[in-house]
Amino acid sequence: MAPRSIVSKLGVSVTLGAVFTIALLLVVVPIQQRKLLRENLISELESIASALSISVQFAIEQENLGLLAQVNSFMSGNSDVTIAGIYLIEGGRALLSLSFRQTSVSTTCRKIS
Repeated sequence: MAPRSIVSKLGVSVTLGAVFTIALLLVVVPIQQRKLLRENLISELESIASALSISVQFAIEQENLGLLAQVNSFMSGNSDVTIAGIYLIEGGRALLSLSFRQTSVSTTCRKIS
């Protein structure tokens, strides 16, 4: 049995390490990044929804249309939110009262009757 040289032993080890590292960078890291991005996006949208909910609820309680106009301007200026709805809960039923949909040109507000 011929002894293997140190160069071939080292070459095989470095090659296996490089293949493992490349596989890790091409497969595992993007999967984890997508997972974290999704979690962060969901968290951010939940925070925005909570803030909008509190603002709209306060505006309705105060009967202040200026505050609702501020919510509308926030919706038009925020590129993260593409659609939102205001639901009124009466008698255990949730009714869609207003819907905000952001288009490429402007934000439209539609009252649901």
